[in-house]
Amino acid sequence: MNRLDTIILAGGLGTRLRDAVPGVPKPLAPINSKPFLDVLLGHLEKSAIARRVVIAVGHMGDKIVERYENKKRYNFDICFSVEKELLGTGGAIKKALQYTETEDVLCLNGDSFADVDLRGLVEYHAKRGAAMTVVVREVENTDRYGAIEFADNEPSTPSRPYAQMTY
Repeated sequence: MNRLDTIILAGGLGTRLRDAVPGVPKPLAPINSKPFLDVLLGHLEKSAIARRVVIAVGHMGDKIVERYENKKRYNFDICFSVEKELLGTGGAIKKALQYTETEDVLCLNGDSFADVDLRGLVEYHAKRGAAMTVVVREVENTDRYGAIEFADNEPSTPSRPYAQMTY
């Protein structure tokens, strides 16, 4: 399997977390004394699927750039897509794509973690020939995040490790 480029969305305002970690962008919030973004980058490194990581930054992005620019500690390159004005999720991805070169691109949120076998996910995506594969998590109350509905022919079950939505 060829390694692919990855976009990490790390540019949001972090309004719900702002009081808990003032002066720090959400992806740098400490988890066991290290920035959350270190957890994501470590997960990518362990999976050995990333060729380049593009960190899409906006709000307080200079703090993220300062921490990760010129870092050679990972088995992939890191570069940045800097938003002068917040573009939202879709706009941030569209802007960051200019820094990618692989046909398929993995996209992660810089403020959430899913303990997923990333290599298996990418292999599943390729095997299905999907335009897009989305990892979702079932929750009881969908008021905060919204909901995803699956077609009857694509059930999401614990026996099926990855749910696919094709657009």
